Amino acid sequence: LPGELIALGSELESVFDRLARRQGNVTLVQFRILDALSARHPEPMEPWELAQELTMGSNHVTMVLDQLEGRSLVQRGAHPHDRRRRLVRPTATGREGARVLGAHIAALEERILDAALSPAERDQLARVAAKLRGAVAALRIPDTRQRPGP
Repeated sequence: LPGELIALGSELESVFDRLARRQGNVTLVQFRILDALSARHPEPMEPWELAQELTMGSNHVTMVLDQLEGRSLVQRGAHPHDRRRRLVRPTATGREGARVLGAHIAALEERILDAALSPAERDQLARVAAKLRGAVAALRIPDTRQRPGP
Protein backbone atom coordinates (compact mmCIF):
# COMPACT_ATOMS: atom_id res chain seq x y z
CA LEU A 1 0.00 0.00 0.00
CA PRO A 2 2.89 2.49 0.39
CA GLY A 3 2.78 4.96 -2.46
CA GLU A 4 -0.85 4.22 -3.38
CA LEU A 5 -2.20 7.55 -2.10
CA ILE A 6 0.51 9.49 -3.90
CA ALA A 7 -0.05 7.55 -7.12
CA LEU A 8 -3.85 7.91 -6.98
CA GLY A 9 -3.63 11.61 -6.11
CA SER A 10 -1.20 12.24 -8.94
CA GLU A 11 -3.32 10.33 -11.47
CA LEU A 12 -6.51 12.13 -10.41
CA GLU A 13 -4.81 15.52 -10.52
CA SER A 14 -3.53 14.76 -14.02
CA VAL A 15 -6.97 13.68 -15.30
CA PHE A 16 -8.75 16.69 -13.81
CA ASP A 17 -6.05 19.10 -14.98
CA ARG A 18 -6.39 17.81 -18.55
CA LEU A 19 -10.16 18.27 -18.32
CA ALA A 20 -9.75 21.82 -16.95
CA ARG A 21 -7.36 22.73 -19.76
CA ARG A 22 -9.56 21.18 -22.46
CA GLN A 23 -13.00 22.32 -21.25
CA GLY A 24 -12.16 25.55 -19.42
CA ASN A 25 -8.87 26.74 -20.92
CA VAL A 26 -7.46 26.98 -17.37
CA THR A 27 -5.27 24.79 -15.20
CA LEU A 28 -6.76 22.80 -12.35
CA VAL A 29 -5.12 25.20 -9.85
CA GLN A 30 -6.59 28.20 -11.69
CA PHE A 31 -10.01 26.53 -11.60
CA ARG A 32 -9.73 25.82 -7.87
CA ILE A 33 -9.02 29.50 -7.20
CA LEU A 34 -11.86 30.68 -9.46
CA ASP A 35 -14.21 28.15 -7.86
CA ALA A 36 -13.30 29.27 -4.32
CA LEU A 37 -13.76 32.93 -5.26
CA SER A 38 -17.05 32.20 -7.02
CA ALA A 39 -18.37 30.30 -4.00
CA ARG A 40 -17.84 33.42 -1.86
CA HIS A 41 -19.12 35.93 -4.44
CA PRO A 42 -20.12 38.73 -3.98
CA GLU A 43 -17.81 38.79 -0.95
CA PRO A 44 -14.16 39.20 -1.92
CA MET A 45 -11.30 37.17 -0.51
CA GLU A 46 -7.77 38.07 0.39
CA PRO A 47 -4.96 36.06 -1.20
CA TRP A 48 -3.91 34.61 2.18
CA GLU A 49 -7.46 33.29 2.64
CA LEU A 50 -7.26 31.53 -0.71
CA ALA A 51 -3.89 30.05 0.20
CA GLN A 52 -5.24 28.76 3.49
CA GLU A 53 -8.49 27.40 2.07
CA LEU A 54 -6.75 25.64 -0.82
CA THR A 55 -3.67 24.62 1.20
CA MET A 56 -1.36 26.38 -1.23
CA GLY A 57 1.64 28.61 -0.67
CA SER A 58 0.89 32.31 -0.73
CA ASN A 59 3.54 32.92 -3.42
CA HIS A 60 1.87 30.30 -5.62
CA VAL A 61 -1.54 31.91 -5.10
CA THR A 62 -0.12 35.32 -6.03
CA MET A 63 1.40 33.90 -9.21
CA VAL A 64 -1.88 32.23 -10.22
CA LEU A 65 -3.84 35.40 -9.43
CA ASP A 66 -1.46 37.32 -11.70
CA GLN A 67 -2.26 34.85 -14.50
CA LEU A 68 -6.02 35.03 -13.89
CA GLU A 69 -6.00 38.82 -13.67
CA GLY A 70 -4.07 38.99 -16.94
CA ARG A 71 -6.89 37.03 -18.56
CA SER A 72 -9.59 39.22 -16.93
CA LEU A 73 -10.93 36.31 -14.88
CA VAL A 74 -10.34 38.01 -11.52
CA GLN A 75 -10.09 41.58 -10.28
CA ARG A 76 -7.87 42.75 -7.45
CA GLY A 77 -8.70 45.87 -5.54
CA ALA A 78 -7.63 47.81 -2.49
CA HIS A 79 -8.73 46.79 0.99
CA PRO A 80 -10.99 49.52 2.46
CA HIS A 81 -9.10 49.69 5.78
CA ASP A 82 -5.53 48.66 4.98
CA ARG A 83 -3.83 49.77 1.78
CA ARG A 84 -1.20 47.02 2.12
CA ARG A 85 -3.87 44.34 1.68
CA ARG A 86 -5.68 43.38 -1.52
CA LEU A 87 -9.14 41.96 -2.13
CA VAL A 88 -9.84 39.55 -4.97
CA ARG A 89 -13.13 38.96 -6.78
CA PRO A 90 -13.94 36.82 -9.81
CA THR A 91 -15.18 38.68 -12.87
CA ALA A 92 -18.46 37.64 -14.48
CA THR A 93 -16.42 35.74 -17.07
CA GLY A 94 -14.43 34.02 -14.32
CA ARG A 95 -17.60 33.01 -12.44
CA GLU A 96 -19.25 31.65 -15.58
CA GLY A 97 -16.12 29.71 -16.52
CA ALA A 98 -15.92 28.22 -13.03
CA ARG A 99 -19.61 27.27 -13.16
CA VAL A 100 -19.37 25.55 -16.53
CA LEU A 101 -16.09 23.79 -15.79
CA GLY A 102 -17.35 22.81 -12.32
CA ALA A 103 -20.24 20.94 -13.98
CA HIS A 104 -17.78 19.07 -16.24
CA ILE A 105 -15.58 18.19 -13.26
CA ALA A 106 -18.55 16.97 -11.22
CA ALA A 107 -19.70 14.82 -14.15
CA LEU A 108 -16.26 13.24 -14.55
CA GLU A 109 -16.03 12.60 -10.81
CA GLU A 110 -19.43 10.85 -10.93
CA ARG A 111 -18.34 8.82 -13.95
CA ILE A 112 -15.18 7.64 -12.16
CA LEU A 113 -17.02 6.79 -8.95
CA ASP A 114 -19.87 4.99 -10.77
CA ALA A 115 -17.39 2.93 -12.79
CA ALA A 116 -15.36 1.89 -9.76
CA LEU A 117 -17.64 1.67 -6.73
CA SER A 118 -20.98 0.32 -5.60
CA PRO A 119 -23.26 2.66 -3.60
CA ALA A 120 -22.09 0.99 -0.36
CA GLU A 121 -18.45 1.37 -1.37
CA ARG A 122 -19.07 5.04 -2.18
CA ASP A 123 -20.47 5.56 1.31
CA GLN A 124 -17.47 3.78 2.77
CA LEU A 125 -15.10 5.88 0.64
CA ALA A 126 -16.75 9.07 1.92
CA ARG A 127 -16.12 7.97 5.52
CA VAL A 128 -12.52 6.89 4.82
CA ALA A 129 -11.80 10.07 2.85
CA ALA A 130 -13.05 12.19 5.78
CA LYS A 131 -10.73 10.29 8.13
CA LEU A 132 -7.80 10.72 5.76
CA ARG A 133 -8.48 14.44 5.35
CA GLY A 134 -8.53 14.78 9.13
CA ALA A 135 -5.21 12.96 9.43
CA VAL A 136 -3.65 15.10 6.70
CA ALA A 137 -4.98 18.30 8.30
CA ALA A 138 -3.41 17.26 11.60
CA LEU A 139 0.04 16.97 10.02
CA ARG A 140 2.27 19.94 10.53
CA ILE A 141 5.05 19.78 7.97
CA PRO A 142 7.06 23.01 7.78
CA ASP A 143 6.89 24.84 4.45
CA THR A 144 10.47 26.05 4.67
CA ARG A 145 13.68 24.10 4.53
CA GLN A 146 16.00 24.18 7.43
CA ARG A 147 19.61 24.91 6.66
CA PRO A 148 22.05 22.14 7.44
CA GLY A 149 24.68 22.74 10.05
CA PRO A 150 24.82 24.74 13.28
